[in-house]
Amino acid sequence: MKQILPIIIFLICLRSYSQSITNVTSLQQGNNAIISYDLNGISGTSYYVKLSYSVDGGKSFSNELVQVSGDVKSGVKSGIGKKIVWAADKEINSLDGSVIFKVEAESRKPMPKPVTVASSTIEVLKVKRTGDKILIEFTLTQNSEKEIQGYRIRNTSQLTAIDGRQYLATLSKLGPHSITDKGTSGIVECIRGIPVRGELTFEVENEDLVIPAIKIDLYYPGFNQLEIVVKNIPIE
Repeated sequence: MKQILPIIIFLICLRSYSQSITNVTSLQQGNNAIISYDLNGISGTSYYVKLSYSVDGGKSFSNELVQVSGDVKSGVKSGIGKKIVWAADKEINSLDGSVIFKVEAESRKPMPKPVTVASSTIEVLKVKRTGDKILIEFTLTQNSEKEIQGYRIRNTSQLTAIDGRQYLATLSKLGPHSITDKGTSGIVECIRGIPVRGELTFEVENEDLVIPAIKIDLYYPGFNQLEIVVKNIPIE
């Protein structure tokens, strides 16, 4: 069983790489990092705020952190005194030394709310189009009574376009495993309450701005099939 070790942050340095983020400060409370900031934007506009960190002086940054709460992710309005709480011990094993956090805000249509089926929650983080390909980034969180539960992802997930056409995923990824044929991936062990990242890639023939629905195909213990449908997803 994976052990989550307490996080020790000796020094927290914060930088804002977005012109709309100012007055960034932080403090540590137990295993949580509390980041405060002001968001200077257009009144009434909703922003998507994301947090990442660097341990090499800002040369490279982590993926967007997902164990966060407060004024973060979608639906954040402009204003002062915004706060993000990062539950570091739920996302990483340990973190020692000098850390730089990056706070970014961008105008983005809000993503749909997380969808839960059979104690399994899918949350879509980001959808990006590059040419005829659409990349969907999501997290899977298991909330069952078990501490650890294994999942596999199938490469049979589907995207439904506005015109009703359906497209099969050309690449499916969950945790470290990816698959491009019609089989299933290796088993990914999901610790209760801790999100695991995944990706889906589709090749489409339209320029829709919204995806009416995606169906994500998973297997969990006993090889029971699990289908989770997320609707009305905006494309960047």
